[in-house]
Amino acid sequence: MAAAQTQVGTAQVDYRLTLPDSTYLTFDPTKVSFNEAQVLDNINGQSSATHVLVTSDPNFLAALKSAMVGADPILNFRVGFGTAQNMFWLPWQQHLITDSYAKFESMGKGAGHLIIIHSENNFARISRSTRVVTRKGAISDMVIAIATDAGLDFVVEPTNGQFMLIQSFTDDTDFLFNRLVPRAVNASSIGDYLCFIKDNVLHFHTMGYQTTVGVADYYSGVGCSFIAQDLSELPAAWNNGIAGVNVIVQDPITGTSKEVASNPANVYKLAQSIYNFDSVKSGSANFRYHLGYNPVLELSALAQSAYAKARRQTFKSTMTLDKIISIRHGDLINALVNQQGSTSSDTTGFYLVTGTFYHVKKGEVISVYTLERGETAPQRGSVSVQNNENQLVPVSDAPGQSPSLLAAQSSQITKGAGQTNSNSSYSPVLDPNTAT
Repeated sequence: MAAAQTQVGTAQVDYRLTLPDSTYLTFDPTKVSFNEAQVLDNINGQSSATHVLVTSDPNFLAALKSAMVGADPILNFRVGFGTAQNMFWLPWQQHLITDSYAKFESMGKGAGHLIIIHSENNFARISRSTRVVTRKGAISDMVIAIATDAGLDFVVEPTNGQFMLIQSFTDDTDFLFNRLVPRAVNASSIGDYLCFIKDNVLHFHTMGYQTTVGVADYYSGVGCSFIAQDLSELPAAWNNGIAGVNVIVQDPITGTSKEVASNPANVYKLAQSIYNFDSVKSGSANFRYHLGYNPVLELSALAQSAYAKARRQTFKSTMTLDKIISIRHGDLINALVNQQGSTSSDTTGFYLVTGTFYHVKKGEVISVYTLERGETAPQRGSVSVQNNENQLVPVSDAPGQSPSLLAAQSSQITKGAGQTNSNSSYSPVLDPNTAT
């Protein structure tokens, strides 16, 4: 497992603007100075950033307007931390400029401009217009078609089943998250597909298919804050299916009804114990659904994906670190939160990194990471939870499958992007320390 990068140095953000003739405008530090940046990424939708710059050059404003003229204004940026001799760079990010404004300051020859630019990743592009189209094949094939049409590289895990779905007056982003993600299960009947863009690559897969596995020691000197939340008794958690999901199916052709239930064994688990939610009477969530053209697999996929997502969101932690940018959304991280070196806490263990927030200002960087998992830490018989009916819920062995961390991490260079020249050797990022 990879540890966090060096904790010595200062933070830096580099920029370049794509002009209509496909050339780059690199920001001249003698004319355009960096003030601050905030970058937000997550596995559940749009990623965005806010960039604050200062310039005394009116030609820079003209260049910014020139980029907007083509109706596809692209801002490229990368975040780094370290020293001149040992700089750790995240890969270049390609964002669509969604809006910008300039504040004119001072007077005369000393006049300057405070420039604020808001940007979003490529999901902003594919949500610009609606479509009316019939999509056929595996869910993964539909995702590949959307990515290809948008000109995106992709890492897509194959899904089970052949479907026909009508995309009727909805954009591709909405179709991805609301129609495709809930119906995606892999060969092991595991749902909870993640759909996100990282380093300009569209990812659509489970946490066990491809990831980077890292470790973060909160008490090693870089920890600023750690907040652990147990969300297991929230009504919304139970309504979403934390104790299981039943899809109540009505077949309009035969006039019959039946129930299809989620299987708690068909999820990825990150720890060894879990609250025994299924012991609560009538605790499962019920969802009604009319069976249509698609196979019965659709029903179990809907149940499995809803349950897996609800379970994963049971335990949420927010970890704030100083001088660390190497942890990314979609990573699996071993968070070490042991106040005493020889004592292991329930909070310690593996989590899925569902969100990252980097705030860079005055050479400093503060990173806030959102971590989720559905299980408690090592088995402890004394742990219990109480539900709304005052029933004690004991801890039991967690059902599910442990992801192969070695296979998931090694897949960074073995699972392809679907391009003809890279089906088996696609690497989603160039070496950020040598890329220009």
